[in-house]
Amino acid sequence: MYLLFGFAVSFGGYLEATCIDPINRAIIIGLQNISTNNAIVVDGLGRGIATMLSFIPVLMCAFVAIAALEHSGYIARAERVVHSLVNKFGLSGKSLITIIIGFGCNVPAILNTKHLNTRQERIQAALMSPFMSCSARLAIYTVFTAAFFPVNGLNIIFSLYLAGILVAVLTGIMLRGNQKDLPQIATSNSNNKLPEYNLPNMYNILRSSWRRTRHFLNKAGKIIVPFCIIIACLNNTAVDTEHSVLAKIGKSITPIFQPMGLTQDNWQASVALLTGVLAKEALVGTLGSLYDAPEGTIETALADRFTSKAAAFAYLLFVLLYFPCISVITAISKELNKKWAAFSVVWTTGVAYIAATVFYQA
Repeated sequence: MYLLFGFAVSFGGYLEATCIDPINRAIIIGLQNISTNNAIVVDGLGRGIATMLSFIPVLMCAFVAIAALEHSGYIARAERVVHSLVNKFGLSGKSLITIIIGFGCNVPAILNTKHLNTRQERIQAALMSPFMSCSARLAIYTVFTAAFFPVNGLNIIFSLYLAGILVAVLTGIMLRGNQKDLPQIATSNSNNKLPEYNLPNMYNILRSSWRRTRHFLNKAGKIIVPFCIIIACLNNTAVDTEHSVLAKIGKSITPIFQPMGLTQDNWQASVALLTGVLAKEALVGTLGSLYDAPEGTIETALADRFTSKAAAFAYLLFVLLYFPCISVITAISKELNKKWAAFSVVWTTGVAYIAATVFYQA
């Protein structure tokens, strides 16, 4: 897994810097030259498109690595190997696969819980899945690590993934109920030999990876670009953006997040957390629209607004753990019920706030 993220972050970051950043700068400059309303066209449309393009290299590389593991038979072997371990918590090897799906998107992971053996197992897997870092969160991580941790960004991202897994495991343990009452979940293949490794077909890997990347872009594009335009409009309701509607909203809620390192001068990050509730994909787009990011990038602005690396990492911890997006909550409500969906909202946000605050204050 470490090598997987090393490939995604290192090679994906290289492709972004050499291929995507020049394209983004050209788009921003082109829109500035042809538009008379820079506030909406450049800050909204332009930065929305730039944000979307910046996702492609890292996500494509990550999906290539994941597809290679799937096609090689590694995932199937992992399911069989961990079955006896997770069965102690009332889960089966199928649960592992369901939760791993959450690394791409939490929604299909939760919807896939319908195929699990017991309701207890479905509840555990559905409420553990939101802590898996989806592809939208990975996009956020890469932007922040480029700004604050350019040398050891791989380790930072890997630690966030591990933190999510740890909290998911603790959540599963909390929800397992009385150990004596748990059914021992059997698998018909548990005593069979492990599946053989296969040599992956590169064409199939690339096709699968591009399909996943395109699916994410199609989904995220419908959210990020309109959000960037709306944010740009709201941010330009006054001559001075510091007195705009968004600024007033952001400054009013920022004190809530001060214990985890946000300051009044960084109200934009508070607003981004609100839009992230609707879709995590919108968070980076919101920051890109609200910050005066030179040449269509936001790394410099992030480094200026966050007071320290500790504050930036605390923010990433909160993003990792807090309120799953609306689509995830809807999926939990559909597969379980509204009470469990409400529990997920309270539990994830509470854990996120405590974790981010404790880290920053430590």
